[in-house]
Amino acid sequence: IQKMTTRKILIADDDNRIRMVFKKRLEDAQFVVDEAANGDEAWKKIQEIRYTVVVMDMKMPGLHGLDILSRLSAAPDKPPVVICSAYEQLRDELVVSSYPLMRFLVKPVPAEKLIAAVNELAPSRDGATARAGRSPQRVPGEPEHGYEQYPPRPVRPTGRYVSTAGNVINLASLRD
Repeated sequence: IQKMTTRKILIADDDNRIRMVFKKRLEDAQFVVDEAANGDEAWKKIQEIRYTVVVMDMKMPGLHGLDILSRLSAAPDKPPVVICSAYEQLRDELVVSSYPLMRFLVKPVPAEKLIAAVNELAPSRDGATARAGRSPQRVPGEPEHGYEQYPPRPVRPTGRYVSTAGNVINLASLRD
């Protein structure tokens, strides 16, 4: 008898229609799906539940996706993250480009590409990690600009980022 592992996914997006479509498609792919309608709710759930993968928008009410990624980066056990955002320029933010297990998909995201990204980052049903010992492959049909490459390309941060919590981060001071 093979042990079946539950693959639990959090979808964090303020657009109910996107959450509904993503949830249906992920459930059809045998994932257990939880939802959050804003950044604050997403962060609370991430602290309470160990998710296999977190799928999130960047610009949401409450905590911004960059704030959540910053907090996750400081955590010892980082879940893989799939960012689905219409703001492609956010992929160059230091916290995004340096997060270890991530895919960045530009909205609108076809459900097939979301499923492929989540499957690539999620452990398989037999418990093996999909990423073990190799670089992830690009989702078939996805243009280069719509899919983050690994290892992340070097980022030369400039300017400042002001988080929704009001913290000002001088990105230039974070250089190697």
